[in-house]
Amino acid sequence: MFVEAQEAVQLGADEGDLAVSGSLVLPLVFAAGMIALCFWALWMRRRSLERLHWMRQALQQK
Repeated sequence: MFVEAQEAVQLGADEGDLAVSGSLVLPLVFAAGMIALCFWALWMRRRSLERLHWMRQALQQK
């Protein structure tokens, strides 16, 4: 891909005119995975805070 870009620049094409070749599958899968990871982290945080609240209540009852 880098060689193709160099050849296009040598032929007089602007860098903004260069078409990026390749599949979008990997970036989309990566983005979906990152979103899923963020939602999982938020879910785990909420679950942990609920457990902490429950345990504090249990300790205060004694």
